[in-house]
Amino acid sequence: MGFFADEDELQAAKVAFALRMARTALGMNQEEFGALMEVSKPTIVRIETMETPVKLAFYTKLVRTLAERGIHIDLVASDGIKIDADQAAISGLIQKVQEEKAGKQQRNKSSKAAAEDNKVEPRESKNDDGSEASLVYKARRKDLYLKE
Repeated sequence: MGFFADEDELQAAKVAFALRMARTALGMNQEEFGALMEVSKPTIVRIETMETPVKLAFYTKLVRTLAERGIHIDLVASDGIKIDADQAAISGLIQKVQEEKAGKQQRNKSSKAAAEDNKVEPRESKNDDGSEASLVYKARRKDLYLKE
């Protein structure tokens, strides 16, 4: 048996591992996967960390839901775990990764543009009476002028 006290603990570990691997293959975080499975994020966390036993109804739904998305798990065929992903599942993950990458690039561009808009630049200025120059800072976005 190895590291596990009994067969139930071994099965819980296999389900936890399969769930985590399948969730990762789908490109989902625990919250997204919980919504897909119609359970809370804490439930997914407790299953993945083997803090709660998996009910047969959840396991059945897990197998069916994953199969609908092209991921097939087999926890009973051997002592190990067999996870197969068909071409549709792989394509779906590639698409999700590309979308996330494009979104990240867009956020980076937006952040850089916002930082540039908020940049404060010094400029020379004359006092109201035209006498000696003082340094004035202009905040581009808010058009505020601050004198030192």
